[in-house]
Amino acid sequence: MATLEDMSAMVTSLNKRITERKGRLAPAIKDLRPLRKTYQDVTMEYEKKKAAYDTCAAGLETTLTSLEQFEQCGQMPHSCRAKLGHEIAEQEKRGKALRERQKELREKQASLRAQTEQWTHLQALLRAKMAAVTASTQWHQGAPPPGSAAAHGDTNSRDWLVL
Repeated sequence: MATLEDMSAMVTSLNKRITERKGRLAPAIKDLRPLRKTYQDVTMEYEKKKAAYDTCAAGLETTLTSLEQFEQCGQMPHSCRAKLGHEIAEQEKRGKALRERQKELREKQASLRAQTEQWTHLQALLRAKMAAVTASTQWHQGAPPPGSAAAHGDTNSRDWLVL
């Protein structure tokens, strides 16, 4: 079993070794601080320049692709011209069809509006007819006709309808 003196000697020995190592490492740590700062600065500059390079490379790639396509069209001008001519003709057909459809709708607009008005009048007429039939049915079933004195509570007078 270790005595208190042995333990104290061991702690003293360990503290001495730690102090010696700190003394040896202190100059290296002191030299390392500016190197870390330099590393961070260089890393930031590298990232900026890499981003600029990537942007430039992407732009050049796009330009190269468009030039290659232009070159292909230059080697086969008839096929590109025919393709573009076909697309233009299709668009012109669509435009003509749309103009014709617009003209038809403008021509039909007045008649469609008149037809809508006629339909509205027909609905009103049918509603009036239904109201008249309903009133007539009630009168035939013993209820006084609408507008008569009996309908308003006067039961002494008679209202005769002769057909």
